[in-house]
Amino acid sequence: MKAGQETRAKRPVKKYVRLNFREKDCQVIVIPDDNDLFCTTVDKAIKACKAYDEMTRCSEQFKTMLCEKLASWIKNHKDNIEQAFVTVTESGALFLVVRKSMKFDREFTYALADLDMKIAQDPELNLIKLSVLSLPHSSEEEYGTFLNPSSTFQYRRRSGAL
Repeated sequence: MKAGQETRAKRPVKKYVRLNFREKDCQVIVIPDDNDLFCTTVDKAIKACKAYDEMTRCSEQFKTMLCEKLASWIKNHKDNIEQAFVTVTESGALFLVVRKSMKFDREFTYALADLDMKIAQDPELNLIKLSVLSLPHSSEEEYGTFLNPSSTFQYRRRSGAL
């Protein structure tokens, strides 16, 4: 090597498989590590990639931002709350709050509506479709009718109960 010449480290060459939207009807075969073949069109593969990307971003919004906002809200209203859940419904997620009292609480209702509006208008939670519902003091059998048994998260205090 001559003086003044720099050496460049060789980078490994990445291989890409290009799926071009102009070839939407072409067939694509995907072979995952379990050898369970997927055969689809370029158009469907592109849609699957976009859906996966959106699902990943939605999951991140749910885990990091939404759960923190709900936990903070619950903490600020814990004196009125007996139970709180997030469950998956056909139309999105449901934040279900079971109050300690049977009596209607206007301030609590307004606070929950305000939370609902703030979440709906938060650009960082744009992929989350959340509904909110407050129930008066109820039995597990009663509030359980609103919960999806396979997709429900219950908020708990560190000591065990809310």
